[in-house]
Amino acid sequence: MADDKVHSQEQITPIDIEDFTISEEEPEKPAENVNRHVLCSVAADENTPVELLEKLIEDKDHHVRCSVAANKKTPVETLEKLAVDNDESVRRYVAANTNTSAELLERLIEDEDHYVRCSVAANKTTPPSILAKLAVDNDEEVRNAVAQNESTPASLLRELAVDEAWKVRTLVAENQSTPVSLLRKLAVDGDIFVRNAVAENSSTPVSLLRKLAVDENMVVRVGVAQNESTPASLLRELVVDESMNVRKFVAENETTPVSPFEKLLEDIVRHRVFENSNTPVAVRKKLAEELGEEDRPLPKERL
Repeated sequence: MADDKVHSQEQITPIDIEDFTISEEEPEKPAENVNRHVLCSVAADENTPVELLEKLIEDKDHHVRCSVAANKKTPVETLEKLAVDNDESVRRYVAANTNTSAELLERLIEDEDHYVRCSVAANKTTPPSILAKLAVDNDEEVRNAVAQNESTPASLLRELAVDEAWKVRTLVAENQSTPVSLLRKLAVDGDIFVRNAVAENSSTPVSLLRKLAVDENMVVRVGVAQNESTPASLLRELVVDESMNVRKFVAENETTPVSPFEKLLEDIVRHRVFENSNTPVAVRKKLAEELGEEDRPLPKERL
């Protein structure tokens, strides 16, 4: 949807509706591009009169129609017209608009374009009954959007927490609305990225972070080191973690207390020596063991 990004709203002066010229084809010349930008800005402005918005949905340029579809002040009746637009990007913006009615969202979940359904799934005003249908959509990206939506009820998050796709479970683990009881279950998921997401979630309780801080996989422990909710006492323990990556993220965590930084500074110096291609192989191997970088290959220059 990057190509269909709606232009940022700008303050514009009131303009007579009759003075507006609707483009007949995709703009090609620089002057026409300027005209398109103006039209998009007007279409996205929440102060634009409804009558003008109605006229702008007839524009041949889909960027203009997208801007109307994204405008939170666009009337439901106008959104209904845009919901059957031939351009799928326009329908996506209708699906994402928080002013779109539940009845219209219900119709849009039948759209053949899966990004339209993703937009409905990500819409924070989508009713739970509709989210329930999208939670079993055959397309994984649609289920991802439901899992990521902070308005998704806990009952649906529990269903998605056992989804066969690791990405869906990961997004449930990242969701700030996921209940602690469910985070505890996801903390023992067989996929390291699911456990990492629990470790990074600011809603994860300290008791659970302590368990994840001793996870056998470095990726999970990195999540704890990154989490700004991790208590100072636990960050001090991670300062001596066997993995350089874990210690690196402890150093970058803004909540890390001052006391461990002397140890972390030693790490940084030794790591720079380790990364230097002129460092003798024997020295580099010794540093690799000390820094927990045994699996890192030696620089090609030293092989």
